[in-house]
Amino acid sequence: MRRSIWNERGQGSVELLLTLPLIVFVMFVGWQIVVAGHTWWKLAEVARLVARERYVADQRGELKAGERRGREIADTLLASSPRASRRISSSKAGRVIVRARVPLVPPFRVVLGPAAGPLLTSSSRMTP
Repeated sequence: MRRSIWNERGQGSVELLLTLPLIVFVMFVGWQIVVAGHTWWKLAEVARLVARERYVADQRGELKAGERRGREIADTLLASSPRASRRISSSKAGRVIVRARVPLVPPFRVVLGPAAGPLLTSSSRMTP
């Protein structure tokens, strides 16, 4: 058997080492997509709960207490989002809009900063 000039021994190890950073990056991107989806779902839940709380408080004549309780609910449920990015607004017509940034997973947080996540918005209407 002739001996090859180029020895292919260890080629699989080198290929694995070259593709490993790409595999890890794809895993972190997938994790970030899951976190964004969870935040979007949580925003919809918060908008619905705040609208319900405001509606019940309005029926009792305690609108200020309802607004305060709605903000407490939002702060509790959106604890993972950066606090400075959370916004709750409501109109006289009964529409509640909740905005928050998606928390970044650790590698992206280190590179981009904690307040660099995309801003998501969800709304709900106070109806009986």
